[in-house]
Amino acid sequence: MPGPLTSAAMDTTRDDHARAHTYRGTPFGPPWPLHDDIISRLTRHAASRAGAPCLTTVAADGTETTLSYREVDTAGRRMADWLRRTAGPPRGTVVGLMPRNDAASVVAILGLLRAGHPMLMLSPDDPPGRTRQLLDAMDVTLLLRSPTVPAAPGLASLALPGVPELTGIPSEVTESAPDPASDAFFFGTSGSTAAAKLVAQSRYNATVNAAAVTAHHRLKPGDRILGCLPLHHVNGLHFTVLGTVAAGAHLVLAHEFDP
Repeated sequence: MPGPLTSAAMDTTRDDHARAHTYRGTPFGPPWPLHDDIISRLTRHAASRAGAPCLTTVAADGTETTLSYREVDTAGRRMADWLRRTAGPPRGTVVGLMPRNDAASVVAILGLLRAGHPMLMLSPDDPPGRTRQLLDAMDVTLLLRSPTVPAAPGLASLALPGVPELTGIPSEVTESAPDPASDAFFFGTSGSTAAAKLVAQSRYNATVNAAAVTAHHRLKPGDRILGCLPLHHVNGLHFTVLGTVAAGAHLVLAHEFDP
């Protein structure tokens, strides 16, 4: 049986414990300082690096489309206003979203964040029955889908406008400072260990995740990141989109994984 720790050993143990609970000088665990959120960072990049590339999408046929930070920021504002004019859900209402790896879906995610709508992230490839269960569990009445996702039988949904279609829509959405504790995303688990569950993620969680991705990978403006995971997936959303946008880097988003 080991003897009691000496004073020096206790100091060493405390130091080891402190190091184990910090990352590059930043303590683990809440509260991490939250100076701004994803949208305010996007707006700042759009002001300081307006013409810098933000998003390049590569379609299934290999067609590439590149949008600058100013274009992504503007399209997100117009998407938020399109939602208000077209569907009119009150701010804070959960909206279902079936994204694909395309510009319209990325802009929709940023637009919904800007408009203050939490998103229930849904796989376009799930059976309609599972999708209906998740929608009913959250009392979601508005389901948006990528323009490349066909309407599913028995599911009322609204196709997102493509980015070119947003150019004629004025941006008059009224913005207010978001509550960091408010919900941003809901994800359905795979159910690999038990029944599938819905997991909530706050705006604070999303921002801290983005900051952690930026810090861990040392992302900086001008870096180019290749992503191929689906946007409805936690990894595809946070590591691919939100972390890259928060860093001011350039996201190249492939239609799907193809070695």
